[in-house]
Amino acid sequence: MQPLLVILIALGVISLVTLFWLGVNASRKHAAWGMLVLLFSPLSALVYGIRHWRDARVPFIAYSLSLVSAVTLATYLLHTSGTWQVMLASLHMHQAVLSKDMSGRDALVFTPVSLTTFNRVSPYQREQRRLQLMQDFVEQYEAAFTQEDREEINRTISRLMHGSAVTEEQKQQLLALQERVARVPEAEAAVTELAVETPSGSDILLRETGRRAAEPHYRLEFLPITTREARDYVGKMFKVTRRDGIEKQYRLIGTSPGALRFERRIPGGKYSFEYKHQDIEQLRILAQVAY
Repeated sequence: MQPLLVILIALGVISLVTLFWLGVNASRKHAAWGMLVLLFSPLSALVYGIRHWRDARVPFIAYSLSLVSAVTLATYLLHTSGTWQVMLASLHMHQAVLSKDMSGRDALVFTPVSLTTFNRVSPYQREQRRLQLMQDFVEQYEAAFTQEDREEINRTISRLMHGSAVTEEQKQQLLALQERVARVPEAEAAVTELAVETPSGSDILLRETGRRAAEPHYRLEFLPITTREARDYVGKMFKVTRRDGIEKQYRLIGTSPGALRFERRIPGGKYSFEYKHQDIEQLRILAQVAY
């Protein structure tokens, strides 16, 4: 057991003993004072200690010093062990999932917290874990990156690259990862072509092939369609603009009367939810269009 943890336990025991001492002192004044001190401390102990300073100063000072020391040491241990950061990150994640407003940029917030451990590691191991985390993140979620996500990830990689403990080998791996993130995938040609009439009069051309066209004549765009038409494109990527003005990118996984069911990936898994038709301001499907 760590020495600081042993000291914290000892301070906690001393704090309880001195509280009982102060409670006995208070009960000699009145039984009600004794109950208040024991049940509602430290607030009641503070009130009693100030009002009866002459008779209670010794147990009150002993209790106050032990309690403040225990709280200070506990706060220090929570911060240095990473427990506090993990608690804040978990709260943030819970709020993001409940609000259905989790993006790739939000996931980057949890990168430093995911690296926090309770065991000490060497600087090289710490940087290697950061590098592996970034590589795994890009590998799993690259397909859903927006341009804004790519810029944010590039900035994160740059900060990791300038760390004092980063080796030359790790820098080369970070450079390769940065180049990969910076490349925006080109539109691929398709075997099947499907035209859908949209409210704006545009045609959505969807093509799938096993090889890349020598001279691309199509590009990926988000084109508007009606919510009724969306039922024909389950599994496709959509941008949904809600009535409150918030726009997010999701994958359509199902439909029901009057509602569309979407899915979004988050670090460690994914979550799904429904938007009713009346909650949607605009619906746009990711498709290949001729140019």
